[in-house]
Amino acid sequence: MPFPPFSIPFLGTGMTIGLDAVIHVLISHGIAIGVVGMILLIERYDHRLDREEWERFSHRLIRLSAIVISTVGAVTGVGIWFITSVLAPRGIGSMLRIFFWPWFIEWGIFVSELLVLLSFYYLWDRLRPQRTSRHTLLSGGYLLLAVISAVLISGILGFMMTSDGWPAGGRFAQAFFNPTFLPQLLLRLGGSFGLGALFTLAYLYFTEGDSPFRRSLSRLCGRVLLGALIVTVLCGWWYFTRVPPTFKVHAISAVMPRAYPKDPRVFEVVNLFAFAVLLVLSLFSQWKTQRLAKALVIPALILAIGFVTEFEFIREFIRGPYLMPGYMYSNQTLVQERPLLAKQGILGTNYWYGARPQKAGAFLFQTNCGACHTLDGANNVLKCVRDRSEDGIYVIIGHTHEMVPWMSPFTGTDHEQRVLANFLYTRSNRLPASATLDDGPATPRPRLDSLSDLPLPKPISPGWIHGLLFTGFSLHLLFVLFTLGTAILGMYYFLRSRWHDTREEPRWEHGILHRFMAVKSLAVVLGIAPLLLIQVGFTVSFFTAINLFGSFWLLIIVLLILAFLAFDIVGQYRRLNPYLGLALGLAGLALLLAVPGIFVGVLIMSENSRSWLPMLQQGGKMPVALSVHWLFRYLHILGAGVVFAAVLHFFQTSRENVRLRASLLRFVLGGLLFQVVVGAMLYLSLPHRPEAITNAGLFFGVAAVLGLIGTQFALRTLPARTAPALLAVILLGMLMTRQLLQWQGMAPVERTATQAVARLQSELAAHREEALAAYQGDQQAVYDQGSTIYRRSCAFCHGANAQGNGSAAAALAILPENLTAIRTTRPYLTRLLAEGIPGTGMPFFSIFTTDKLDLVIDDLNSHYSLLDAPEPVSPPVSPAVKQRARDRYRQSCIACHGQDGRGQTDMLSNLTPPPPDFTQYTLQPDYMLSIITNGYHGTAMSGHANLPVDVRRGLVEIVQEFYRK
Repeated sequence: MPFPPFSIPFLGTGMTIGLDAVIHVLISHGIAIGVVGMILLIERYDHRLDREEWERFSHRLIRLSAIVISTVGAVTGVGIWFITSVLAPRGIGSMLRIFFWPWFIEWGIFVSELLVLLSFYYLWDRLRPQRTSRHTLLSGGYLLLAVISAVLISGILGFMMTSDGWPAGGRFAQAFFNPTFLPQLLLRLGGSFGLGALFTLAYLYFTEGDSPFRRSLSRLCGRVLLGALIVTVLCGWWYFTRVPPTFKVHAISAVMPRAYPKDPRVFEVVNLFAFAVLLVLSLFSQWKTQRLAKALVIPALILAIGFVTEFEFIREFIRGPYLMPGYMYSNQTLVQERPLLAKQGILGTNYWYGARPQKAGAFLFQTNCGACHTLDGANNVLKCVRDRSEDGIYVIIGHTHEMVPWMSPFTGTDHEQRVLANFLYTRSNRLPASATLDDGPATPRPRLDSLSDLPLPKPISPGWIHGLLFTGFSLHLLFVLFTLGTAILGMYYFLRSRWHDTREEPRWEHGILHRFMAVKSLAVVLGIAPLLLIQVGFTVSFFTAINLFGSFWLLIIVLLILAFLAFDIVGQYRRLNPYLGLALGLAGLALLLAVPGIFVGVLIMSENSRSWLPMLQQGGKMPVALSVHWLFRYLHILGAGVVFAAVLHFFQTSRENVRLRASLLRFVLGGLLFQVVVGAMLYLSLPHRPEAITNAGLFFGVAAVLGLIGTQFALRTLPARTAPALLAVILLGMLMTRQLLQWQGMAPVERTATQAVARLQSELAAHREEALAAYQGDQQAVYDQGSTIYRRSCAFCHGANAQGNGSAAAALAILPENLTAIRTTRPYLTRLLAEGIPGTGMPFFSIFTTDKLDLVIDDLNSHYSLLDAPEPVSPPVSPAVKQRARDRYRQSCIACHGQDGRGQTDMLSNLTPPPPDFTQYTLQPDYMLSIITNGYHGTAMSGHANLPVDVRRGLVEIVQEFYRK
């Protein structure tokens, strides 16, 4: 693992990514495609009917949609990159190299999409006289771009489940045009328009009173919803026919709880009921029953969101154990890498284990299991292993992939497997860890130069990466400065208007904050390109830095959403209560100003690899010298934001507004002087001495600052030609200096990582065929037959012949049961399979549905007749002997097994494992006689070899009588 592992304690990796992805899908599909598509249809009705209420409603709807799309939609879209960069850096970094150009093109589409949306919203009134043509052109163009974006994303998402021939061929076309590409695309488009109709209906019913307009629009939404339901059902069926059978059979396990055996009928009934509600709503909204439709719209919307969540959860879940099929497991271990680590181990070869002051078991858990499980939160692994024996946990770890086909196989040595088993056992039972096991191998820790790059080729040359990164980051930083400065200036004028009660003046903050949505939207979308490029060009340095700041990095998503929503509400709704606006604005500003501080910290750490270990060893605290540098760099960004935003709004303000322009000029001058002072301190605090070319870039930037100050003093204004040019020189000087300093700090790490990955690739090449064979074996192992489930999930303990002599049996203190000798009932055996047996290595199998458990039971019964009655004791014992046996049972057995054989006694709570219920479970006579004679090793059942054999046979008859009852 080339990057330090990071986890979210309570929510977990998968749940965090899934939560963000579901929110993004609901907005990018339901609003960005669905609602805007409805607006396009509404406009067509508006033109045809020439009714003002249609135009008024669509204007209100596009304002709300623009806020949600440009805030929650855009940030959660970027948030997927943020989250996966921390929680799955190796996976997202590898996929970026495979799909670099589709993602880069999608970024261009996304930028264009947002520009059209902003134009559509901001120019609404200006284009109103020509709305029959230009409005339709803009809304239709936006919708087309959104659909193209969905096309690009569908190919990438489909690859993660159905890579088809890519693992062997490695060609881009095999990855992108995968078997589920087209059906998934059509399914998503159908669902998008269905969600759009639902969102529009909900907004319509709760913002408009009963009127001919509402009834007409309701009928339109109902027709769209009905058509979307038909398309979604057909394409959903098509999609799941293209999913490999080995994945498809586990769909129900993805969405139903593990606490009980899953009944497929429950899954089917719930989904059919949800579909019926949506169907009824689509019909009611078209008939004269719109009061009923209004009552159904919120439940239907909740069910539709549930459908989206269910689909995304199933799609993510059933593709396990692979993050990239045939290439990378869900825990980011390469399939080809696993044989190497089984010999070399993780603890002795992982640079980050030596860096973090933590236990070996915790580190092994994080690297092997942390992608899906937590220790105390969602999908808690301790609940999964609680009541299992330590040796049972050890065996389960070694066979997780066979038992649970969507789980990644354990990676590491046998010793590390035992360390992890001990860690889970002691944590689940709150026991002190075993010191002898928890110590990792006493081998020298690897050095920093052992960190390797990703073993996939970079899609473009380093020269192009640096050039595009400089260009992309320049545009991004420009709008970041506009955004920060706009927020600061807007709130300054907001407070000024309250303090000085300037009611006779125009409210200056309205114009400034009204533009906030545009600049912040462009700042977000323009940031995607440099984010992609820095992950490709400086993979090790950047991913390591954001993992060091993992918690803060993920917090950016929440900070941006809340800050953007606050400012957009204040800026777009002018009739907002002033006190509410003030509270929202101040809260938004505080949240927004925290974001550049996190970014600055990440960039500083990516440039200073020597500080990685000290920061980890100090619990995530940045070294003091870097903290001082961070402070001046952060202040420098804020000062630049005020200057650039003041210039932007100066030229956006009409010449007639002399007082506002004069006020903005003062901000420009004050900001430039602040930059000079802070810039000098920033230069002195640099961790590395700049090279000559770096100083040259800095010189041009400082000269431009002084030139702008001189121009402002001389002319007392900002010339329309000179000022932007000087600002461009300032920005490029800042960026060229930063780029060169970054290269100076990151280049050595990236060079050594490239050399290390070359060595890794030569080692992996020997295991390529083995990895492909393992992948093909997984594809062919379909858990839809009892024999397959038994062979994969049970035989390693119970043996191929079911006699309890499997390959892992010798590692268990309590030997697996001889299944050929048991006789039981179906409900009792189903419960044992679903819940496991506490105190043994027998895990629960409630991961399987009830029909799958029935298949296993039927298969065992067909071979070993375990549902039949036991054979009678032959020859039968005499009545006198049987009475002696009864007396012996009362003396020695009743305390544990109970008078009626059910095992429900006072001692039951102290027995692990608990005794079986003899009324539901018994054994063949010879096997039971053997256990009565010799005992059951590892349990409280002791042997009674001192008893006469005929009395022991009498005990067998007594136990069988319990079962016959």
